[in-house]
Amino acid sequence: MSGVVINGVYHSEIFGETYVGQNIWAPYMTQALAGTPVEAVSNANIGATTPQRGATPTPTPSASPTSNDH
Repeated sequence: MSGVVINGVYHSEIFGETYVGQNIWAPYMTQALAGTPVEAVSNANIGATTPQRGATPTPTPSASPTSNDH
C-alpha cells in the first residue's frame, strides 16, 4: 500500500511486516516467550538440496499444442 496514515503517522509505502510485524506481532511474541530458554534453529534450505549460487536453470521446453487441444 502507499500513501497510508496509521496512528497519525504518514507512510509512503507499507508492507505486511511494516506495521503488523513490528508493532503487533513482535511485542506480543516477546511477552509470550518471556522467560523461555532460547533454542538454536537449524538453517533451512528450501528448494535445492544444496545451495546453487549463480547457477542459471536450463529452461524445459513445453509440449507443442495439437489441433485436438482446446
